[in-house]
Amino acid sequence: MHPSEFAYFSIENWKLLGFNIFVIILVLFMIFRRYPPAKLFDPFHFYFSFTMGTTYGIMITLYMKNYIENSLFWKIFSLNILLIFSLLFLKKVKFGHSKIIVALTTSKYENFEVKIIFFLFFLSSLFLVILVGPLIFYESRFEAVKGIGFLKRIFDVLRLFVIAYLALSILAHKSPNRPIKISLLLFIILYSSILNGAKFAFLESLYAIVVAVAIYKKNIKISILSSFIAIILSTIFAILVLYSQIHKNIENIDSIYGTDYIVLERFIFRILSNGNQVYMLLPNNVIEKIEVNNPAITLLSPLIGSSYLSKFLGYNVNDFNVGRQAILYYQPDYEKAGGPTSHFDLFAYKYFGYAGAIFFTIFIAVFLNYLRYLTKYGYKKRFMSTAIALFWVRGLAILLEPSIGIAHVLDIVVLLFTIKIITLSLGSLYERKNISYNRNI
Repeated sequence: MHPSEFAYFSIENWKLLGFNIFVIILVLFMIFRRYPPAKLFDPFHFYFSFTMGTTYGIMITLYMKNYIENSLFWKIFSLNILLIFSLLFLKKVKFGHSKIIVALTTSKYENFEVKIIFFLFFLSSLFLVILVGPLIFYESRFEAVKGIGFLKRIFDVLRLFVIAYLALSILAHKSPNRPIKISLLLFIILYSSILNGAKFAFLESLYAIVVAVAIYKKNIKISILSSFIAIILSTIFAILVLYSQIHKNIENIDSIYGTDYIVLERFIFRILSNGNQVYMLLPNNVIEKIEVNNPAITLLSPLIGSSYLSKFLGYNVNDFNVGRQAILYYQPDYEKAGGPTSHFDLFAYKYFGYAGAIFFTIFIAVFLNYLRYLTKYGYKKRFMSTAIALFWVRGLAILLEPSIGIAHVLDIVVLLFTIKIITLSLGSLYERKNISYNRNI
């Protein structure tokens, strides 16, 4: 189903569609309300309860209107049911803590290591400003960062670390300069969100803080008023991002209700686009007709860098993932980078077949439950709480784009390992010089 066709379908069936989406989101939210580390305020509910809930609502509506073949619907839907049961069943498993993760998330020279991270954050942000500028002003941020995607990913890890760690510092120390630190935190959140350019960037920053605090305190209490303010601010930021992206090219943008309501219209359809891979790939069995990479290439692409891998293999590897193929099926000449996210179910089904998708879905449940298990550590430890919060917040992307979620976790591992080597080397050098100095005295 072409996006424009779905737009009219959603208007004609808005009551049924809205009801299905609302019910599925509510059911998922109630099932998993106590599952994630930050409970009701955890990003898990954005990625799964809201985003996947919207997708399931769209899929069920299309199925009820006979747009999706019976066998295909039940195959995809059963993978989602399997994930739900696997997540709930495996949450009781005691994975044990990895010595590698503990080594990466603890610091002998914490203050020095944090200073390096803050320095790298401002340095990477400076490079992004010089090379591409604030991504909020680009219609496609994926197109803007072609060739420097690795720098953008490192910046995203650093910005969330800086934001979460600074928030924990404010929480832990009630010093006279606390208002200055709060002002600095708000500035960094806004500055880094504008530079990131994603509509989710502001909310992701708040999520990093909430999860880090939940791990640090083992509990978190947020008032209804604070939650309401956070939602309003995040929504305003998302709408401003939309406005900045479309106002320059408003004459060339198609609108159902005219340009007076185009931002609101785009915002609503942006929410519905959480399920764009479903309405583009499941009706008429389009998913069976698209061509995709070898799964190893797709999984390696975010790690190595799609631009470098494409040059090495001699073709654009990004054009052969599930989401990108959905666009190219309807618009073969579409040149802008990006496309719908694959979502774990369609990704698994297309790359591994239904039988293989069952095992891949269980793997995702193990992956997420392991990250969740790590959040049990970090009580009253700022560095560890911040690092583990990053693993959880960034790793949840595996639900929407498995290769990206895995790459996000490995990005954090590589970055922390590199910083750890630098810190230990310089720290031990400092200690040797200090010992030598004391002996001379």
